[in-house]
Amino acid sequence: MEDLFVKNLWDEADELLMQADNELNRPEEDVVSPLVCNISRLAIRKYLTGYLLKNGIEPDIPTTMGSLLEQCRSHNKSFENIDFSPINCHEEEHDTDYCLNVEDVGGCYKVAQFTEDIVKN
Repeated sequence: MEDLFVKNLWDEADELLMQADNELNRPEEDVVSPLVCNISRLAIRKYLTGYLLKNGIEPDIPTTMGSLLEQCRSHNKSFENIDFSPINCHEEEHDTDYCLNVEDVGGCYKVAQFTEDIVKN
């Protein structure tokens, strides 16, 4: 049953990543960049949570992207290659225009893609 739950989490994350990709492939003036940022971060959380559950590890509460990544790193050193620094808003709220820049949120998307690669391989 847990394998089905993990599969569903990863399927949802794949769908979110596809939505982000579709959004980024629109003309730049039409891209809703905060949407790309938000769904990329949600996909990352789903990938990491699924990885932990697949390996019999209960995610720590409260779950943040950072805490999920640290748990994954303690289980598999490959996760040390994931760098959240392109996601400037990964743990906190900002009053900046960060999510309004298409180039910046493209970094969020790339981190989500890289996370998927590590989780699924």
